[in-house]
Amino acid sequence: MLTLVVVPERDQQRCLTIPDLDNQVFAHGQWIQIKRGLYQGDVGLVVDDYRYDDSTTGVKVLVVPQLEFSNEDGPPTSSSSKRKRLPSRPSPQLFNPSRCIQDQLFCREKHVYSYKSWRFEYGLQLKTYNKLTLSPAREIPAAICHLFMESKERVANENALIEMSSMPVPSFWRFETGDHIIVYSPTGAKLGTIVSLPENYNTLLPQCEVDVEEEGSQLVSIRDLQKNIILGEFIEVLAGVHAGKKGFVVAKTDALLGICAGSRTNGLDFRVHVNSVKLTTPDFSNTEVPWVDVEVVIQSGQFVGCSGFIKNVRVDFRGALLISFWVARYQCSIEIDHSAVREKQ
Repeated sequence: MLTLVVVPERDQQRCLTIPDLDNQVFAHGQWIQIKRGLYQGDVGLVVDDYRYDDSTTGVKVLVVPQLEFSNEDGPPTSSSSKRKRLPSRPSPQLFNPSRCIQDQLFCREKHVYSYKSWRFEYGLQLKTYNKLTLSPAREIPAAICHLFMESKERVANENALIEMSSMPVPSFWRFETGDHIIVYSPTGAKLGTIVSLPENYNTLLPQCEVDVEEEGSQLVSIRDLQKNIILGEFIEVLAGVHAGKKGFVVAKTDALLGICAGSRTNGLDFRVHVNSVKLTTPDFSNTEVPWVDVEVVIQSGQFVGCSGFIKNVRVDFRGALLISFWVARYQCSIEIDHSAVREKQ
């Protein structure tokens, strides 16, 4: 007892503070993986890594919600949690205000809602984590990647925090040696061909060797590559929710391709990331030629404004899609690139 002394008042707060043994700092806009809790294994996006004057610390993270929004699935009470347990967590989906109990839903500002004990921004859930439960993300699952991309599109790119170029390598990206690609860098975009690939993409900075036009062989980050695929080309999806599907590229927005997959559809069937597909050759044997007898309007060239009905579709030596159709106004048949026509509404 003689060795014990009273701690001076000025030192009491410091004695009651648990030191932060982990010096990891997460930056605004960084992609992380969650190691514990409901979202264990999921990838999220850091909004803020904060430390308040009272030594409170935490990391605010946007995640794709995996919640149910009915009455019985709110924060559980002691009695309800004993009666029933959910067999598994719900599938990931963006927050939809229309599915909520409206008298418990509050719109805080544009695209920002609170519902029950939860907060949502741009369709994503805002959660706070101890930094010890987080680690830098090396890869992002296909479903989560698509939903983050959908969140950005849903608000017309108003959320500048979601930056696709900083996203971890998606698990559905597939590259092969010989792929023709576009290399993006601060100095601009350049064409190139993949010479060799790393054995493992699951590193923080995976790189591959690329033969860049007019510059020669260089080591380039996988994140900076985008396959050079254009409208009208025929592709096969290699990975992701549409793996195994084939079709023509009928639309392209940044890195997203719009695909028409079947002969019985006239437009866009699904969207995929350009890095999840490969070029292949269409096989029209024993199938109907797609879009036959669909009425279209010419958007450019000598016959601009004219309408006609598609009579044939073929792929030229470049792998591009050509359409033959009858122009009633001039009583003639013409062949034109697919990108020059639009379906008549």
